Amino acid sequence: MKKIFTSSSYERLIAFILIVMTWFFTAQYIRNKDIYQANLLGIVEEIKYNDRDKSYIQIKFKDTPIVNVLTGIHLNYNFQIQINDSLYKPMFSNDMYIYRKDSNNKYKFLYIIKNE
Repeated sequence: MKKIFTSSSYERLIAFILIVMTWFFTAQYIRNKDIYQANLLGIVEEIKYNDRDKSYIQIKFKDTPIVNVLTGIHLNYNFQIQINDSLYKPMFSNDMYIYRKDSNNKYKFLYIIKNE
């Protein structure tokens, strides 16, 4: 009778798991670094929150077809991004500056979302 699991099959299984984990963590690192190095500026048209663990937000800006994914954002319920808010994230920073229209239809600084 032939053995199903040999030491070489365990080694292949462990190697496969390590390769998948390395690929996943590398992709996550690259995505977070790209977000850190990106400069965002625009008026929010559409927002999608990750309700499960609140680990990311998808934001679509007006006049752009691209949906931006912002990860590592720890949102409090006091700080909510709304549609038609202006969002500014400087390059090489994790902080986002939120501006909202006032009664004179001009954007005024509202608050900073600090990401750690």
